[in-house]
Amino acid sequence: RGNIEGQHQTQRPIKPRSGIIRAPSIIMLRRHVLLAVALAASVSAEDTWPVIVVGEWQGCSTFNVSDDATAQALVDGVEAAAGTAAAKKAAGCSTFCANSDFFYDRCIAPRALCALSLHGAAWGYVMSNSAAHEAAYPSGTRLVAGTYVVVIGEASAIGALVPKPYDEQLTEAGFVVVNLGQQAGGMHQYLDEWDALEPLLVNAAAVVVNIMAIRNAANEVCPYAECSPSQRTAAWRKGNAAEKDVMEEQSLDTTIAEHAEFLARIDASRRRVGTPPRKYLLWHCSCDPDLACPRDGDFPQWWTTPARVDRIKALAWDAFIDANYADAEGSRQWTTVPIDKCDSFDGKAAFYAGCARRDDAGDATTCTTSDFRKAAAEDGCTETCGQVEQYYYPTQEGHDNAAQVLMQPLQDALDAWTVKTYSGVA
Repeated sequence: RGNIEGQHQTQRPIKPRSGIIRAPSIIMLRRHVLLAVALAASVSAEDTWPVIVVGEWQGCSTFNVSDDATAQALVDGVEAAAGTAAAKKAAGCSTFCANSDFFYDRCIAPRALCALSLHGAAWGYVMSNSAAHEAAYPSGTRLVAGTYVVVIGEASAIGALVPKPYDEQLTEAGFVVVNLGQQAGGMHQYLDEWDALEPLLVNAAAVVVNIMAIRNAANEVCPYAECSPSQRTAAWRKGNAAEKDVMEEQSLDTTIAEHAEFLARIDASRRRVGTPPRKYLLWHCSCDPDLACPRDGDFPQWWTTPARVDRIKALAWDAFIDANYADAEGSRQWTTVPIDKCDSFDGKAAFYAGCARRDDAGDATTCTTSDFRKAAAEDGCTETCGQVEQYYYPTQEGHDNAAQVLMQPLQDALDAWTVKTYSGVA
């Protein structure tokens, strides 16, 4: 399942991370999302083209503990290492701070924040599964132009409610992945951060745009300054059928225009040191793109007609990569995710047979996603739920599928990237 339009699929060995070098570096940064660029030249022992250093990993920290305060302190430590603390207090709760939905994903699988400094940027971090990323990106590891992949998108890019997201699987396969996913992410957020993110984006071998919900884009009823995506959905629910359709189409127009602008900026950038990154649209969706989604609430929301899908596909992508996880009827099945990591939660494993929360009969207690997050907000990593009924975000199978269909296109992008004639600083 899953196909790639505009790309062939052959199997070749993964290119090693020869572009990563380790050396001490002092890079100051300031503000939001993931960071920016320190361009410096050196020579790789393995490659003949000059190595251009785009940034430097400042290390990762797991926060796989049950107590919220302890977990938040670990998050704050990573943000401080990236220079983010003052900005976070001014901006309010980030994607990964307490009371955020994804803060509680640590109850399901080990999570880590990884800081990456980039010259001229503000601040930022990546959420990822700790096992692969902590080993791959220790503090001091440099990020080199043309050797890495950037992922942008919303919850599915982050890997909400799955033990092993596709970005972790790609890292284990040898790819260098910079994950810029955000909770309820929309393309406007990346355009707003363009000055900081431009050198990182345009010097990647590939940029993967994980499909984002149409409802995350502004419309006349709910402009960005007045509505969050959830508030936009709430306003949509109050309308009649005709009003809902108008809101959806206006948000679609917004997101199409924003994606077109994003792609144009990458191609026009004068801060590239090599060939343009390949730009892939990843259809990481619960619905077959040829059928679209039967319900407005299917993830990601409002992609309900093939004509809407065709509009986003028609933009200037190097490939449209189908990573849908629909069943034979074109929709997805519900699944349950065990909370099976309690052996690392303050010695609580002794209280839970099989390292999962159990009911009186010894069976794992099943909670809905909303009940799990409510219980977690009240009780840290909840003692109420043994498994979570996951009916919205991509399943583990969906992430496995995405990793598989991405590998060859990403390898092709790495193989094709070359440095351009270069002098001075980008």
